[in-house]
Amino acid sequence: METPIVKRKYTRKAIRNEPVDVMPVVDEIVKRKYTRKNKAISNEPEVAPVVDVPVPQKERKPNAWLIHTKKIRDENPNMSYKDILVLARESYKK
Repeated sequence: METPIVKRKYTRKAIRNEPVDVMPVVDEIVKRKYTRKNKAISNEPEVAPVVDVPVPQKERKPNAWLIHTKKIRDENPNMSYKDILVLARESYKK
């Protein structure tokens, strides 16, 4: 019996006398078909879901720094906000 000719991937020459690994087929590969699962059908009547009522939140106390900068801005309407922050820093007391 003559040995088969095996070509390597990166060479153009055919190599003779190189053994070929032959493995017996054990099981055929079967591709599974994926299907959707059916929803469970029940005879019980559907009940409306319980809806949570949102709890009203308390109003937050305004920030003292922002109140101070608004006051300084009202006193100096022609100044830029950057200059107002510099003025407010000097006069702000915690």
